[in-house]
Amino acid sequence: MLGVVIRGEARAYPLNQLSGPDREVFNEILGGLPVAVTWCDRCHNGIVYCREIAGRTLTFYISGKLWGDSAVLIDVETGSQWSHLLGEAMEGPLKGTKLAELPGVVMTWRQWKSDHPSTTVSILSRTSDHYWQHRYDESSRYSAALRGDGEVVAYSLTQLREETAINERINGKPIVLAHDAAASATVAYSRAMDGKVLEFSADDGQLLAGGSHWDITTGCAVDGPWQGRCLTRLPLVMSYREAWERFYPHGRWGAERMTQ
Repeated sequence: MLGVVIRGEARAYPLNQLSGPDREVFNEILGGLPVAVTWCDRCHNGIVYCREIAGRTLTFYISGKLWGDSAVLIDVETGSQWSHLLGEAMEGPLKGTKLAELPGVVMTWRQWKSDHPSTTVSILSRTSDHYWQHRYDESSRYSAALRGDGEVVAYSLTQLREETAINERINGKPIVLAHDAAASATVAYSRAMDGKVLEFSADDGQLLAGGSHWDITTGCAVDGPWQGRCLTRLPLVMSYREAWERFYPHGRWGAERMTQ
């Protein structure tokens, strides 16, 4: 499922309900914020966007068209056409406008429910009996990517599975990417805490930094001097690697990552 937390309100969207030609975008209000929870089967990614643009709230639907072999969204209010993966209006009155990306995470329902016991769940008819593709059996086909202002960096899921925790910088901002195999979840957090930059390593299914162990899926310290503190979750896009390369042919890949 695709999970979203906005201002303390958590909601889960099962992928076998979110996928399908007549679904793939939910216009929601979470934590008082208008959001679009989206999915693209062609690129196999779920992305959450804020629906507010210059004080106006937009309502999105799937157009049925493709751009770069990726879904195209249309907003009801202006008829502008938006690239799902880029979050940018490519045609229409709002051409060139970009939506703000918000954190969302794909993981197992079991883990999400454990992390967010008061979560609500979207309940619709299923579009398939199970969603086998997102078990990432072919890890080399998938990438996890972060977008900064003018810089993007992506890692193969294979590398994330092998390393579990990767310290990265995007536009000078310290970030950690981490993978929890049991939860089928890949996440990204800011490494900046109280004016310090933490350096993370993997330790028996958890993250280790600053003398504390941190839960991967919640980003919260479970012991040590940082116990009870939580890292800031960042937007991360999981998708087919070939989709990311189509849209960001000059993006930086993990083998070229910078050190702190």
